[in-house]
Amino acid sequence: MRSPLALSVLCPGVFLASLLLLQSPGRVGDAFLHSSRTWLLHGLAALLPVIYVVTLLAALGSPHPVRAGTPTQRGAVVFCTVLFFVLGALPAIVVPLNSPLVEVFPVDVDSLAEMPGARVKLALLGILGAAVAIPHVSHCFGIHVQLIGSRAEPHEAPGVLDTRELQAAVLRYQQLRSQLRRSLDLIAASIGTNVLALGAMRNVVLDALPARHVSFDASFLVAIGVYLTGLLASIYLPARQTLNAAGEALSGRILQSSLGPHATWKNWTEERQAVRAYLGLRDSVLKELQDGITVLSPLVASISSLLLGHGR
Repeated sequence: MRSPLALSVLCPGVFLASLLLLQSPGRVGDAFLHSSRTWLLHGLAALLPVIYVVTLLAALGSPHPVRAGTPTQRGAVVFCTVLFFVLGALPAIVVPLNSPLVEVFPVDVDSLAEMPGARVKLALLGILGAAVAIPHVSHCFGIHVQLIGSRAEPHEAPGVLDTRELQAAVLRYQQLRSQLRRSLDLIAASIGTNVLALGAMRNVVLDALPARHVSFDASFLVAIGVYLTGLLASIYLPARQTLNAAGEALSGRILQSSLGPHATWKNWTEERQAVRAYLGLRDSVLKELQDGITVLSPLVASISSLLLGHGR
């Protein structure tokens, strides 16, 4: 992640290698010539390993927020992370119980998708995505747990705050804020692309076998998008709210340290606006919209795949 040039070479290489592995050895490129739906499926499936590589490199380059925390904090992060993935796996467990997989994806789906072992490969990509997302989900919970724990830490009285400690607190806050948003973006990209790939597979099947529309209804895909959106919101929104509360408290400490008790109202107001802007507590409407779209990415992906399939 520290070398943009290396990453710009690695990502296309991973994409091309994945594309070759997904297709039949003697029929490389046929999927791109025969059907636009098959082309989309292969492209999305090959894009997933690229996202996973970037996600893994980002995780390796970021220290865990509660690495130096208490055993209770680390235990809470582990419990929340495991619970998140158990809930995330529920659709993959419940759906086959209610409707055999062969009714959704026919036996000849490999030939329809022009991808040998299509079901196995897509399932493995999903499992691999969950594995590389574990550090980032854990980071989101770790940020939340650490910030909650920091509220109980005693702070110095106004006017005697140590400047170096305050600078370290500001730097730490900005790092946590950046880490939370980066983790959200990577988790959302992984989940959204997997939903798009599932929708592309659905479109390939329905294009060849319209009768499968009953067993693989559009509402099924939308329901998955809604469910995964709720899961994504459940890890990001509480952590963000806690982060903003910590930022407000930190901005108050900075104001008390820099202005003192005898500052005028004008100076206090101007300084407060500058401090809040510096800490990222005054995000623009565009930034808020970007975060909202990122959280809604699984739902957006499910609806987009239906539109590509002409709403069937």
